[in-house]
Amino acid sequence: MNKVTICGYLGRDFELSYTENQQAYARTHIAVSEKRRKKGTNEVIEYTDWLPIVIFGKKAEIASDYLKCGDRFLGEGRISTYSYINQDGIKNYSWHIIINNFEFIHEKRNNENMQPQEQNYTQEQIKHIQNNVEISEEEF
Repeated sequence: MNKVTICGYLGRDFELSYTENQQAYARTHIAVSEKRRKKGTNEVIEYTDWLPIVIFGKKAEIASDYLKCGDRFLGEGRISTYSYINQDGIKNYSWHIIINNFEFIHEKRNNENMQPQEQNYTQEQIKHIQNNVEISEEEF
């Protein structure tokens, strides 16, 4: 079973785009943090991971309209892995979480350093997303 539930903070506004078939998709990153004790000391360190997410269809348009950088986000979906050939002809592998359902959580994080590492999708990655994600209209 490939099922993910994620709760975190949006690292930036959703980037809304459309496929050649005019299906909406929106992508961003979610910041999820955990606190750990540093080995050998009692110092507590917060670690943050930036997880890429993608939403499709009408839900993508809704997320793009109503959710902004810093908003708390609760979503459910699945992990999708893919490969693509970059500009140098090298095969790369990547992944993202495809969100099927999400909820609005009205809480903002007051942190100016909420920008994830920049991840620009290449045309090859976008084509992979378009060709390999099957979401029926019944889900919208």
